[in-house]
Amino acid sequence: MQPTVNQLVMKSCKKRCLIGLQKGVSKTSKEHLLQVNQASFQS
Repeated sequence: MQPTVNQLVMKSCKKRCLIGLQKGVSKTSKEHLLQVNQASFQS
C-alpha cells in the first residue's frame, strides 16, 4: 500500500516533535543543573 501524502507529513511532524521534545528536555535539565549548582554555591 502506498502511503498518502498526509501520512508522510504526519510522520515527519512526529519526528520533528520528538526531536524538539528531546532538545527541550535536555535544555530544561541543563537549566535545572545550573540552578542546583547555584544553590549549592550559596549554601
